[in-house]
Amino acid sequence: MKFKIACIQINPEIGKLSLNIKKVESLVSKLVANPKYTSIDLLLLPEFALSGYNFKSRKHIEPYLEPTGSGASFTLASRLSKQLKCFTLIGYPEINQNLIYNSALLTSPAGELLYNYRKTHLYETDEGFECNENPNQSFESIQLVADKNYYLNPDENKSYPTITTNFGICMDLNPYQFKAPFNAFEMSLKCYMNNAKLILCPLNWLSQKSPSINDSLSPEAKKDESNQYSKHFINGLQVINTSAESQPPVESIEKFDPKISNLETIDYWILRFFPFLKHPYNQLPLKPHKTTVVINNRVGLEDDVLYGGSSTIFQFDGNSPGNDLIDSTNPSVDIVGSLSMGEEGVLYREVDLDLD
Repeated sequence: MKFKIACIQINPEIGKLSLNIKKVESLVSKLVANPKYTSIDLLLLPEFALSGYNFKSRKHIEPYLEPTGSGASFTLASRLSKQLKCFTLIGYPEINQNLIYNSALLTSPAGELLYNYRKTHLYETDEGFECNENPNQSFESIQLVADKNYYLNPDENKSYPTITTNFGICMDLNPYQFKAPFNAFEMSLKCYMNNAKLILCPLNWLSQKSPSINDSLSPEAKKDESNQYSKHFINGLQVINTSAESQPPVESIEKFDPKISNLETIDYWILRFFPFLKHPYNQLPLKPHKTTVVINNRVGLEDDVLYGGSSTIFQFDGNSPGNDLIDSTNPSVDIVGSLSMGEEGVLYREVDLDLD
């Protein structure tokens, strides 16, 4: 099945909901201004897309918490879904029974709430504002009805195709608390066992150049380095990446370059989905279909935290040959498209999805 996916990569400013909503709307309007791209099946936004992420305490984040299935994030997602007749996934700070969760909600082409996923593996930033782990640790999948007419104009006499879909938010891709064995692959192994064919991941993934994680720097040095990086984000340039012709270079980096995709980051994401990779050390039976992974990251800077961008769509194909490599050079995985590590923009691709 042909499926059109649009990832919105933005630099949300912390606490500035109206400004961040305008950024999303601006990028969507630039994409759909071209009649060729008005048809979108799935629209993705990153983790904490409208609120920003680096909150210091519960008190700091409380003004931006949203009840489950309502609030600014749901309102925007619902409106975009109805406008574009598409599914929309957006990350947001959820409050439910006075408990805080790092969540992502999915709306249908009719603008209704379909699913609410809560982050399972927490990062230190989440713990800083008293976020709670997903009480359901199973990384459960859902059966997403792939035909939009099911939501817009259902026919009770028709059978509609589904696609097994899984969700993960940022740290979910990593070993639990960075203490679990690296090869436990908690999230991706569960996706494999679920027979997931579509995996959707909104992120606030740090650049490996982030001053915040450089323990060799003093607080003053981290601030100075952050000021240097901040110059890259002053103009707020927006790019629309709709084809291989508009693809930024995907390279290993020695220094932060906002106009290229970070190959080390993308290769690490691929490695974290090792159960789907055709490799001599992978003893799992290969899936006889394609598995599509959509990773939507943010860009920008919050204090001394530099985010890595490089939002990427990649596909594993169990029918392709493999080798002994564990990255994008393994022929059983294909990078369909990616964005740069420092620019706001849209990644738009039409992919082939294998249905259930």
